[in-house]
Amino acid sequence: MTDHAQDHAASTPADDLAAAFQIEGWPVRGRIVRLGPTIDAILSAHDYPEPVAALLGEACALAALVG
Repeated sequence: MTDHAQDHAASTPADDLAAAFQIEGWPVRGRIVRLGPTIDAILSAHDYPEPVAALLGEACALAALVG
């Protein structure tokens, strides 16, 4: 692996993650969620209509944010 590829791999977030963050010196904090293969597996296991699949994806992201 080249140095550039290693740098890129180290800075690329994982596909499934939930992480809290805070910006030092600012009154800003929050939580970020990224759903990849997990949400794909959930949604592809069923033949939901597109609007239902979109709402389910949003509900899963919200559950991860609150959890």
